[in-house]
Amino acid sequence: MKRTELYKLLQSAGLHSQYLGYEYFADAVWLAAKDPARLHNMRRDIYLPVAALHQVSCSSVERDIRTIRDVLYRHTPADFFRSLGLPPLWQHSQPYPRECIALFADYLARLP
Repeated sequence: MKRTELYKLLQSAGLHSQYLGYEYFADAVWLAAKDPARLHNMRRDIYLPVAALHQVSCSSVERDIRTIRDVLYRHTPADFFRSLGLPPLWQHSQPYPRECIALFADYLARLP
């Protein structure tokens, strides 16, 4: 699994580096793909390490990842997720950030 594959995946979902939270989301997905158990305690195992890496507060990371979730929810068609063999994120309601991170991490972890 390579970091470039992650960025290609995010860009194909309509996420680009101009979005506030893009790097935080990419780092969160990367951490979760390497160790899915991190998803059990998001604050301790994902948000805090990402915040430390970027020298920002944990609340900034949480807020900006919610921004990415909102972009995905509003602008990414369900067909994108189906083309990856994944369920759409918003079948019944807006997904939690954890669900967005987990979905991308699961896909990334399956890549050779």
